[in-house]
Amino acid sequence: MTIGYDTLAYLRHQGHICLHIYNFYFNLNQKQLRYIEVTFRSLLS
Repeated sequence: MTIGYDTLAYLRHQGHICLHIYNFYFNLNQKQLRYIEVTFRSLLS
C-alpha cells in the first residue's frame, strides 16, 4: 500500500500542529524542548 503525497503532507501538517500545541502547553526547559524538537523533526523528515 502506498501513501499518497497529500496524505503525507497532511500527517506532516498535523505533526507540526501537535508540536506547537505541545510547546505551548508544556513549559520545558530549553534543552528538553530542543531535544524533543530535533527528535520530532527527524521523524517527519
